[in-house]
Amino acid sequence: MRRWCMVVSLSAIVPTAAVLLSIAPGVTRAAADTAPAAAVTPSTTGCPAAQGGYTLTSQKLTVKDGPGNLVAKQIDTDLYVPAVATAATPQPVVIYANGFGGSKDDSSGCAIGHWLAQHGYVVLAYSSSGFGQSGGCIELDSPQWDVQDVKGLIDWLGTLPFVERDSIGPVVGMTGGSYGGAIQELSAEFDGRIRAITPFRTWNTLNYSLTPQHLGDGAALYSPNQPNGVVKSLWTSLFFASGNTQFLMSNGQCVTVDPVTHATCPGFEPALCMDYFQSVAAGEATRHTVQTLVNSSPLTYLTPGPGPSGLTHLGLRVPTLLAQGQSDTLFNLNEAVASYRFLRAAGVPARLIWHEGGHGYTDQPGEGDLFGNDQSSPDAKYLPRQILAWFDRWLRNDPSVPSGPPFTYFEDWVSYAYTGDPSTVPYASASDFPFETTATFELSGSSELAAPGQASTAGSATIAVPPLPPNGSCAAIPQSRQQATCSFSEFSNFQQPGSSLPGGAPNPWPGTPPSDPPGTVAAFTSTPFSSDVVSVGIPTAHLHLADANQANPGIVLYAKVYDVAPDGTATQIHRLIAPFRVPAGTVDVFLDGFAHRFAAGHAVRLELSATDASSLNNPFVDRVTITTGGSDPSTYTMPVNAVSALVPPQVTGSGRSGAGGLPNTTAPSPSPVLAAAGFTILLAVVGRRRRGRTE
Repeated sequence: MRRWCMVVSLSAIVPTAAVLLSIAPGVTRAAADTAPAAAVTPSTTGCPAAQGGYTLTSQKLTVKDGPGNLVAKQIDTDLYVPAVATAATPQPVVIYANGFGGSKDDSSGCAIGHWLAQHGYVVLAYSSSGFGQSGGCIELDSPQWDVQDVKGLIDWLGTLPFVERDSIGPVVGMTGGSYGGAIQELSAEFDGRIRAITPFRTWNTLNYSLTPQHLGDGAALYSPNQPNGVVKSLWTSLFFASGNTQFLMSNGQCVTVDPVTHATCPGFEPALCMDYFQSVAAGEATRHTVQTLVNSSPLTYLTPGPGPSGLTHLGLRVPTLLAQGQSDTLFNLNEAVASYRFLRAAGVPARLIWHEGGHGYTDQPGEGDLFGNDQSSPDAKYLPRQILAWFDRWLRNDPSVPSGPPFTYFEDWVSYAYTGDPSTVPYASASDFPFETTATFELSGSSELAAPGQASTAGSATIAVPPLPPNGSCAAIPQSRQQATCSFSEFSNFQQPGSSLPGGAPNPWPGTPPSDPPGTVAAFTSTPFSSDVVSVGIPTAHLHLADANQANPGIVLYAKVYDVAPDGTATQIHRLIAPFRVPAGTVDVFLDGFAHRFAAGHAVRLELSATDASSLNNPFVDRVTITTGGSDPSTYTMPVNAVSALVPPQVTGSGRSGAGGLPNTTAPSPSPVLAAAGFTILLAVVGRRRRGRTE
C-alpha cells in the first residue's frame, strides 16, 4: 500500500546563500560547477514516509535541456538526506534514475532512497523526462535532452552544503537499471562530476538491443558498415505502448506542435514516433532510426571527442559496476560484456556480474535485484551489497573496502537454501572475462556437431523461409506446430512461469515451450558429454550459407543453443536467440552469452531457424543451405571448462544419444503472439501496469 508523506519545508534542508558560500574552506569551485541553481517548487512522493535517520523532501527542479539548452523543464525529485550529512560532515550523493515506465517513487526508487540514506548517503531520486510528474517527452536517454537534465540536477546538488564536494564539484554517484542504467553511462561520459556508477540490466548499444545484428566476433556490437539488424518487434511494441500510456495516465507533459503525431504517439518526441512507425512498416530500421539509436548509445561516446549538436564528451572513465541478467532477452549479457571489456582495456576500475533473471524474469532467492522484483531486506542480499561496497570504495574513496572480483556469475545449476546469508547464494568468480578455454565443433553431415578430435562429414542442411507479410511480421501462431508460421522462443517480458499480465489479463504464455515449424530450422547436435561441462562466455559460429532466391537482398537467421538430455528432450538455454542478417557466403557470427552446465550424458545443439515470432523476419520466400564438413567446415565454438569431457570414452557410430535432428516430442505452439499490429492491445495491457514493474 502506498503511504503518502507530506513535503517538508525546503528551508529545513536547503540553506541560504550565505551558508553556501561558507562551506568547504579552501576548496575552489570548478568551472563546470558554476551554473545557477535550479528553480525549486514543492512536489509530493508516493514513497513511504522517512523511517528515522534521514529526511525526505519532494520538489520539482527547473532545468534546461534541448538544442542549446534553451528548453526549460521541471524534473520531479525526492531528496533523502541522512542525519550524518551536515555542512560540517558533508556526504556523497547518489542519483537514482528510473527504469522505462517507472518514476522516482516506484518500488525501486523508494527502496534505494531509504536504504542508501540509512547507510549515510544523500540520495536524489528523479523521474526521467516524460515519466512520472516530470515534464517533457520521452527522449531515449538522449545526450541533448536527458543527459542535460542530469547535469542540471548535479548543478543544483552542488549548492547544498551537506553534499560532499572537491575541486571538481559535488561528489556524485548514480544507480538504476535498464533505462535508468544507460543514462548513468551516458551522463558520466559528458559530466566529470560523476565519480562512480552501477548500471544494471542496460544497453551498451541501443542499435544492437532493438535491431540486433550478430555479425562478427562480438568485440563490437554495432558497426555502420554492417547490414541492418533484425527488429525486435515485440519488445519495441511493448516499449511504444508503455511510453504512450504515460501521457494517458497524466505522466509527463509531452506537448508537441504536431497534433496528428501527438494523437497517435502522445508520449514520445515526434521524431521517435516516426522512427517506430517507419521501421515497423519497412521491416527493418530506417537510416534515421539507426542514427537515433546511435545517438542514445554509450558505445558512441566511450572515448573523448565532439558529440551531437556541438556537445563535447569526456569518454567513460569512472569506476563502473555492471550487472546483467542471464535470462534477459532485451539487453542480453553481451551488452554488459562490451562495456566491461572497454573499461578494463582502458585501465578503468570495472566489475561485471551476471545474475539470474533480467527483463521479464525474476532473480533467485538471496540475489536481491533492486531494479527487478526484490526490494526487501537489501542488506541481506547479494546484489545490493555489491552496490554498497562499490560506492563505499569509489565514492567514499575508502581503499579498505573490497569492491569484489572482476567477474562473477550465478550458477543456476547449484542447489542452495537461502536463509538470510548472501554468502550462500551460488556465485562463482574469475579474475577477468573471458576466462574459459574454447572448444570448436564442426558441423557435420546434415544434423551433427563433431567435437574436437572427431571427424566431420561433408554434407548440408536446408532451411525453408516461409511466406510472410511484406514487413516480415508474424501476426499469429496457430495452436498446431505443423501449421505454425514462425518459430516461437518467448513472449517477451511475460514468459516467466507464474507471471500475469498487468491488470489481471489472462497470460497463456508462461511455460509454453519453444517450437519451430517443420522444415524451417537446421539442428546440429553433438555426442553426449562424458562428464559435466560448464560453459561461461559468448559462443561463435563460422557458417557457409547459400540461398535459392536471387531476389532476396539478405539472409535472416536466428542462432540458438540447446541442452539435449539423454531422452532427447531439448531445452533452449534461457530462450536466447541471436538474429543476424547477412548476404550469402561465408560469415562469422556471435551468439548471446550464457553461463550453463551441460550435465554428464547431455549434449549441445546449435539450431539455426528462419524466423522468430518476436521479430520482423525476412519476407522473401527462400531456401537457405548450410554447407558442412570439408577443408573449411562450418563450425560452432563454445567456451568450456574441460575439453576432454566433450567426447565420450567410446563413440559407436550412429548410436549417439540425442544426436541429430529434432526431439521426437512435438510441443504445441503458443497462442497468437502480438506483432506491431498488436499495439492497440498492448496499450490496454500496459496501461493497467502495476506500480513497481519498471523496465
